[in-house]
Amino acid sequence: MAWEFGAPNGLCSSITESAHIKAIKEPWRRSNHYEALGQMLVTNQCLSKLAASRVNFCSRRMLTGSVFENSNPPPLVLPPPLVATDDDNGGAVDEKDIWGEVVLARKPITSIPFEAHGLATHFNLPQFPDLISHFLYQQHHLAFNDDLDKVPIADCP
Repeated sequence: MAWEFGAPNGLCSSITESAHIKAIKEPWRRSNHYEALGQMLVTNQCLSKLAASRVNFCSRRMLTGSVFENSNPPPLVLPPPLVATDDDNGGAVDEKDIWGEVVLARKPITSIPFEAHGLATHFNLPQFPDLISHFLYQQHHLAFNDDLDKVPIADCP
């Protein structure tokens, strides 16, 4: 009698229920519930590919250890702390006037060059590449306090 009501081939309903949860319920929750079948199939396909990738990476020992084990990260250099004024409590600004506003371009401008020398020519700013080099030098040497014009351009990046 116990044989008739036992689990067939050693399987139990919890295995099929967990498979149902992974294959049906979780993808359903991730979908937007409108024509969800296609979304669920794509979700299952992506999860299957991720699982296969993980097995592949583990077999090639790509997921063992840490990425940072053999690296020497640069020392952390913090900027000097800002000095708070009496009227700055760090909260929201109560004033309703806006002193400035940023409006981004609606479409990219393709006629402007991307390189520093091209930009210098386009905007008629011959000193622009040197200004960028001095700026990069100043960012790399944060302790530098002298006038940037004294730094030879050959020493700049």
